Amino acid sequence: MKLKTFLNTFSVILLVIAGSLIVSCTGNSTGSKDKEIDSVLNPNETYNTNLAGVHIFVDYDPEANLFNGYIENTTENIITRVGIRIHLSSGVKLGPTPAVDLLPGERKELRLSAKNFEFESWSVDPEIGGNESQQ
Repeated sequence: MKLKTFLNTFSVILLVIAGSLIVSCTGNSTGSKDKEIDSVLNPNETYNTNLAGVHIFVDYDPEANLFNGYIENTTENIITRVGIRIHLSSGVKLGPTPAVDLLPGERKELRLSAKNFEFESWSVDPEIGGNESQQ
C-alpha cells in the first residue's frame, strides 16, 4: 500500500513539473485546457501566482459571497486576452471575466459573484493569450 501511495505522489509531482515546464515554454499564450496548475483551495485561502507574465491574485469574501482580486501584467510587453474563471467544488463555473489586453505594468481589478452558490473548495482557471474560446 505504501508503494502505491508513493507512486501516486511521484506521478503527481511529475505532472506538476511537466505542466510548469510547458507553461514556461509557451510565452504569453497558454492552452485553454491546461492552465489550472494550482491545487484546489479552501474558501479561506488565496490564489496568488504569476503565470505567463501575469500576476493573478484572487480571494473569497464570504460575507459578500464574492471573489475579489486583480490581474497585473508584470512584463514589458502587451499581454493579450487575459481573464479568469473560478471553478467551485459544486460544479459551478463563475466567469470568465471579460478578456482584456494588459499593457506593461497594467493592473485590472476583478470580481465574480458566488451569490446563491454553495461550495467547499474552489480553483482558478486563468485564460491568457489569443487561442482561448470564450464560453
